[in-house]
Amino acid sequence: MKYAELLRHYRAHGMVDAEREIARIKKCDSLSEAIDRAAKCINYDDKRHSHQRRIRKSALLQATKSLKKYITDFEGCRNFDDVLKIVSDNTRILGIGDLYRYDVAHRISAYLGFFPDKIYLHAGTREGAKIHATVHNKHWITKSEVHRELRILSESDIENFLCIYKNNVIRNLCSTKSPTRRCS
Repeated sequence: MKYAELLRHYRAHGMVDAEREIARIKKCDSLSEAIDRAAKCINYDDKRHSHQRRIRKSALLQATKSLKKYITDFEGCRNFDDVLKIVSDNTRILGIGDLYRYDVAHRISAYLGFFPDKIYLHAGTREGAKIHATVHNKHWITKSEVHRELRILSESDIENFLCIYKNNVIRNLCSTKSPTRRCS
């Protein structure tokens, strides 16, 4: 299995869920509702998003309350980075980490109509970047730093791809090195 097969698999599975998530957040009647839904990590099936399933409900409620105070600030955002900064600065809560902050910012940004222009590295995406990118020790990378076959995807989809296809099986399948070489 090489990149063409992985991309086919991603388009059929991972991309579909991501698109549903974005479509659902865009249906919110207001920015307040979008922030509420994003911060509480409610997915397109009205269940807790799998990425945030281990976060205590009290931490999610605290983060939601905090972020809703910044509706006016969110309305003034011009790009994903602006949204991420507001989310990051105002969710310093025990149990809330970088993956939560990225995901919430991504959902709020989608409601506002813009998306990341870089690939942010956190948790699983950093592991995926070790396989699929030339650099993985920064907070974010650009499309030019990922495997050339992945560059057809948007930055959001590359982030999602890196997270999904981060394990050692994929590492062996995509490696140009000997398949018998053990992954660390």
